[in-house]
Amino acid sequence: MVGGMPEVVQTFVDTNDLSRCIELQNNIVHLYRSDIAKYAEKKDKIKIRDILDQIPSQLDAKNNRFKLSEISKNARYTYFESSFLWPAKAGVALPCYNCMAPILPLDLNRK
Repeated sequence: MVGGMPEVVQTFVDTNDLSRCIELQNNIVHLYRSDIAKYAEKKDKIKIRDILDQIPSQLDAKNNRFKLSEISKNARYTYFESSFLWPAKAGVALPCYNCMAPILPLDLNRK
């Protein structure tokens, strides 16, 4: 109900206060945005922010993949490719890959 952010979950367990959890979630998202502004390359800052802003709604939408068209009708992966790496390297978002077959090594069957 309160998401998967460990600090938010612990706050809910300790206080049972949803308003405090929402406040904490907003603070964490603000920190993510501050990190983007501080550490991301200038050319990628807006793209990274757009990607992060789309993650909650895209996860809720039962899609099998991230749809760039939700950011912009003319968006292309080649334009956003390096921007997808930043949240993963920062540990903010975890990429999930489909496997064509459950055979080791899984990376060879990644789709």
